[in-house]
Amino acid sequence: MPFSNRPETGTTIEPMQNYTVLAERYALLRCMAETALGKLYWAQDKQHSQHNGANANVLIFTVLPALAQQATFEQALRQVLPNYQRADTSNPVVVNHGKTANGIRWFAIQNITGMLLSERLLELDERGMALADAYPLLEDLTEALACQRPLGIFGYLEPGAVLLSDSGPLLLAAPVASALRIANTTNSEPLRQTLYSRYLSPEILLGDTPTAADD
Repeated sequence: MPFSNRPETGTTIEPMQNYTVLAERYALLRCMAETALGKLYWAQDKQHSQHNGANANVLIFTVLPALAQQATFEQALRQVLPNYQRADTSNPVVVNHGKTANGIRWFAIQNITGMLLSERLLELDERGMALADAYPLLEDLTEALACQRPLGIFGYLEPGAVLLSDSGPLLLAAPVASALRIANTTNSEPLRQTLYSRYLSPEILLGDTPTAADD
């Protein structure tokens, strides 16, 4: 069932009660996943909602507040975001971004059909994933990781931040991961932000700069 929390194309969904609207434009409808680097939301672009089509739907990634409050990280994020405003086979296309008055740092990701890897894993029964499906998925993920810079290192691979699209896996947290690497390599004092996840290495959770071994 592709994108199980996603509204069907051509239908109108009423925003949930007490929903948040970012930039007076993006209504956050559902939290799709919580990751070490932030939360992923299914959202409706109110500027396009009258069309009731795919353009009305976007993904919103809100950055972990503890990261968003750090000036070094914010500077790095502003530096890398333009790199994600064009189509790429392994990274999201960022169509807008901003920061709210209460400090929520966010970016909007172009609507793409597919499903989260976390959703795909939830569909599995006690037999797990068939090898015929697992091997191609691992190969696609390896290729997506190899496209990361510098040196093909990512470090923050979590099922809730991987979108399985028709063209291959998209690493939705890539802008945040890239900004973190830059902030930690250009700053004399690394951020050393403690993170929380069931999927990341202990070194990453303690704030170390990722290496190939972490992936």
